[in-house]
Amino acid sequence: HESLLTQLLRHTSGEPACPAAAPRIRPLVAARAAPSEVALRILVAEDNSVSMLLTTALLKRRGHAVFEVTSGEAAVAAAAGDKFDLVLTDIHMPGMDGVRAARAIRADEARTAKKRTPIVALTADMHEGRRRTCQDAGMDDCLAKPLDPQELDRKSTRLNSSHITNS
Repeated sequence: HESLLTQLLRHTSGEPACPAAAPRIRPLVAARAAPSEVALRILVAEDNSVSMLLTTALLKRRGHAVFEVTSGEAAVAAAAGDKFDLVLTDIHMPGMDGVRAARAIRADEARTAKKRTPIVALTADMHEGRRRTCQDAGMDDCLAKPLDPQELDRKSTRLNSSHITNS
């Protein structure tokens, strides 16, 4: 038997988990959202290797260029040193968490007059208080983990569209 991780990776790549399951999986694959029309440069800050692998596979499958960091400090450094269309950050990371990283990114943008990059929180424990905390830190939106591919598509398209018109 394959490991759960191998099965998940096969699912995100569109391959059936096992040949016998192919007829049941095919409709799910066919119903999946089409890759994004616009390739984005996306910074993903995630300390959990399985979550990073799944998020990265999902984004790459949609044609986006993905840049991975595993801490809030690394996300702040990457955002200061490069241009991204979107930052996805886990809010629970050791050291500097995603909320503090978002505040630091926003402070750097204000200090350097750098164009505002949309930041989206990734969290497994979404509730209204958490959403307010993220907004107060300067984040543009939140996504619940595990990521819903269609919701990811909707939010990245909406944020990128408003980001371009507000530039």
